[in-house]
Amino acid sequence: MNRISFCVSLAAAACIAGTAAAVTPPMPPMTSGSGDAGMKHALISLTGTTLHVHVSEPPEGPASPVEMMSGHGADYEPARFDVLEGKFFNAQHGWLADGFISLPTDRAIWIERTAATQPPGAEFRVYEAGSGMTAIPGEGMPFWTLDEIYATDGDSWQWDGVMQHDYYTGDLPGDYAMSFRVYVGDLSGAEDITYTPATATFQFHVVPEPAAWALAGLAAVGWATRRWR
Repeated sequence: MNRISFCVSLAAAACIAGTAAAVTPPMPPMTSGSGDAGMKHALISLTGTTLHVHVSEPPEGPASPVEMMSGHGADYEPARFDVLEGKFFNAQHGWLADGFISLPTDRAIWIERTAATQPPGAEFRVYEAGSGMTAIPGEGMPFWTLDEIYATDGDSWQWDGVMQHDYYTGDLPGDYAMSFRVYVGDLSGAEDITYTPATATFQFHVVPEPAAWALAGLAAVGWATRRWR
């Protein structure tokens, strides 16, 4: 076997090794690409008519930015989790009430995307999930829609007051961030300006997979071998 064929064979073997049987996707606390497991909550509270958001940092939760894990080579079931396959993703960030929040029945808390940054050419998406608190009706992975939310700046989502973890995905190495405004509005999402909103930013990082570096190295070796011949 010549050197170029050997390199190609190694690359093919690496690709085959990266495939897997169908599995249940990891729960939000286990979606760290660095092994820094746990939940990182954005704690929402209301004092009078003023909202507050506190994003947990160590020792309350993992440090920012959290690292996305890889879904490359994965086969997730149920099928709606296909949106995570071939992507990097993280769901450690979650919205959570910090104490009791009381609003009139015709008012709700809304979360609006205000800005997002990602590496040039990258796709940065968010898919609706929920919590793992199966004791609460309508909660637990079987009820997670995986519908895309926060697709563009100005998109808002109504929070029901229950812990909410969503899956954030990226497709290229680098830094990602999404900023939000948390406000009180009517049931259609129109803001009630008698309440003061709050803001929060979620930060993520994607590290190139070792396999990707290996394949890049194999390509370089193959190119060099071609030059030597």
